[in-house]
Amino acid sequence: MKPEKIFSVKERREIQNKIFQAIEAEMKTLSPEIQHILCDDLVTAFQNRLIVLTRVNQDTTEQWKETVLADTEQTYIRQV
Repeated sequence: MKPEKIFSVKERREIQNKIFQAIEAEMKTLSPEIQHILCDDLVTAFQNRLIVLTRVNQDTTEQWKETVLADTEQTYIRQV
């Protein structure tokens, strides 16, 4: 299993800036401090979602491989 992706400080800032740009109009009523907190929370949520989906994808891939190997083995045994 690959190590979980943790955003570097630089990557985190870049993602926060992109999120801010995407929802800037909706956040105008919030104070700058709250805007920063919201963007940071969204980056954390995004990172956590990536970690979970990566695990699910790896588990699904491993299960699929096991199924294919078992099916292949059964087919080979029947042919012999």
